[in-house]
Amino acid sequence: MHEICVQAEMPVHPDDPSHVPEHQVERLATFAHVMKDKGLDVELIRVGNDKTTTLTHTYLLLLGIAAASVEERIVASLPDEYKFVHALPGSARTQQVILATLREATVDDNLYLGDENLELAFHAHEKLFPQLQAHLKVSLFPLHNEDARHRLIQKWHATPLYAIPFESIHAYFGPELSMYFVWLGMTTRLCVTLPLVLGMCLCVLLYVLGLELFYDNNRVWFPMCYDRQDDNDTAMCGLILQGPSVLNAILIEVMDLLYLRLARWLTTMENYRTVAEHDNHLIIKRMPFHFININASLLYLAFVAQDMERLRRRLWILMVGMQCLDNIKEVAMPYLMVWMHGGGLHPGHANDHVHSTKAERVEHILMQKQQSRYADTFTDFKEMMVQYGYVTLYAPVFPLAPLFALLNNVIEARSDLFKLVNVYGMQRPYAKHVHGIGVWERVLFMISVVAVLVNCGLLGVYELPKLAPTLSDVHKCCVVVLLEHVVLLVKLCVSWSSKEVPAWSAVDNRRQYLNLQAVHLKQALQKAA
Repeated sequence: MHEICVQAEMPVHPDDPSHVPEHQVERLATFAHVMKDKGLDVELIRVGNDKTTTLTHTYLLLLGIAAASVEERIVASLPDEYKFVHALPGSARTQQVILATLREATVDDNLYLGDENLELAFHAHEKLFPQLQAHLKVSLFPLHNEDARHRLIQKWHATPLYAIPFESIHAYFGPELSMYFVWLGMTTRLCVTLPLVLGMCLCVLLYVLGLELFYDNNRVWFPMCYDRQDDNDTAMCGLILQGPSVLNAILIEVMDLLYLRLARWLTTMENYRTVAEHDNHLIIKRMPFHFININASLLYLAFVAQDMERLRRRLWILMVGMQCLDNIKEVAMPYLMVWMHGGGLHPGHANDHVHSTKAERVEHILMQKQQSRYADTFTDFKEMMVQYGYVTLYAPVFPLAPLFALLNNVIEARSDLFKLVNVYGMQRPYAKHVHGIGVWERVLFMISVVAVLVNCGLLGVYELPKLAPTLSDVHKCCVVVLLEHVVLLVKLCVSWSSKEVPAWSAVDNRRQYLNLQAVHLKQALQKAA
């Protein structure tokens, strides 16, 4: 099964568009022959002019690996900088092996074009792919492994609603995406287990205390007479109440898009050495602005205007409304595309991906070329960080926030996976090797610290005057600061006492490391023999 496609476009003369530049075709065929000698499964297809512009001739070079033994042989010959490939499983490993072969392929002798060897095609001892790019307009994009993709879809449909097939995602998309889904699954489980235990304890405590208070303060209850409500224009009231919240949500999205361009330009100008450093500093630039952008109006309503009802309505629009719109965008639109094309995404449609003719295969490949690229997990993580901020900062004001977060996590896991495996969704991303969730762990820590400050402030503004009305403003401020310091101290003690890597994970990592060292030793002995 082919995993990578190299699309080569060859310009033709406008006066004779049917003429094919034979020397460029031969150059591409020579490159394909070298890739085949390296062990790759190669297929070269010419695209008909009805699929592309008549001023260019387009060829598709499909690359794959036919057998596992061939893949092991190629992996053993890769340079040390591709050691991370050894830890990848399944289709993700095959994809990275093909990319490594494509980037590192060289030849020992010069290769020439034509029977008379008059034109040099490729220089010896130089990487071939950059030389090919110097002569042809070449683009590279990953292909879906249809067999592996449909196995993933079948396993996804077979699992319960709240479960996520982590191992299958890891084998198909690689560590970066699987790490995101593992983290999302963990937070979903914590939204269920921890609140259930604490909620049961709280219910028992309140039940016992409520009975005692009822027996001690049992009074006769008299019904009140409510004034008749006058008829109002409910439509106009709803517009006045919800309009500013909707406008604020739109402004948040607009400001975030504008700052994204500025953050990318600044990070590019800083010119970091690695892609990981570039991405981390881009996240560090974007998240503080985004956090202030979405919370400025909420904090104003909470501490300046001190309007609890408006704050709850604003949280309802931002948290529930925006989450619904995001899920509709990620799920409903791909489903609509599937329905319009007369297809379906169901385990029973396992043979839908079999293309009977060459024209259907070419059309399917070109469709993947036109799909939107999945750049990285930033957007998905950002949505979860925003939700985490809403839950931790405003739980006393909006008690239903954890419930909506749980429901959104269940839907988000399905929608994020759906947009990646759906035929009419996004282009398959390249597998990336990561160590944990990276800088997002620091973002979570900072949000939790700010949440302690905001919750203590809410208690001081709304609850402390009721509990201790005789305290002066200075004493109230001292109580809030003392409470905040105590909570932060407890948080730091819990963080310090918990291990970053559990014992079972450390043992598993050690076992994988020893297995990898054994593989390297075996390969070294084979080369020496």
